[in-house]
Amino acid sequence: MEPGLGNWNEFVEYRISRRWSGNEIVVTGQQILASKAPVERTQLVHDLVDVILGRGPHWDLAAGVVESLVEPEDLAKIEDLASRALDYPDMKEEYELTALLRILARGETRFHSPLEQYLGRHPLPMYYSVVPWSLWPAHPERFAQAQCRFLSENEPKRCVGTAIVQAYLSEADALKAVRENCGTAPWWKYFAASIRTEAGKRFVTEAQRQAILDVLSGDPPSDAVV
Repeated sequence: MEPGLGNWNEFVEYRISRRWSGNEIVVTGQQILASKAPVERTQLVHDLVDVILGRGPHWDLAAGVVESLVEPEDLAKIEDLASRALDYPDMKEEYELTALLRILARGETRFHSPLEQYLGRHPLPMYYSVVPWSLWPAHPERFAQAQCRFLSENEPKRCVGTAIVQAYLSEADALKAVRENCGTAPWWKYFAASIRTEAGKRFVTEAQRQAILDVLSGDPPSDAVV
């Protein structure tokens, strides 16, 4: 019998032994939580938060499973843990910090202090790009501001074919929020052209493509940007 979420370490190790990716484990955990009755789901979330707070086995995967389900009482504890982890010594520690920040990004702004400190750092942190999407759709304006900063400090011409662009193909409203926040920036025309190019590919549905094109109406077509 496959181990359940209540036996977290066994749950993960069983799937790792079968060569599951971290993302597959997280998605499966989320699906299992969604299938539980409210009382059992709440208890499982609390148990996984305990794993996170204790930095137990595979705690970063546990953070992904419960990212949007943590209660305020536990968010306060995660905020404290994240605040103490802001002085990360290396890239591994920084990446682990972002797992905590993504949880905080889903919650109320009163828990956002370490998140804001991270997003405001100069130069741009190594793993900055993995955090802003957790602000969407609960905090659309802050999401747009964070994405605009990321794009302004990178080279939009290099975004074609990357996950940075492809993430917007099913989230036209998120693209609209970014356009409204920084559509007049000098780099926007290049980013919009990258989005338009990706929207023309076969894996994009017609509904997704039309929603993207509606947002980009008025921007120059891809072949007009040099």
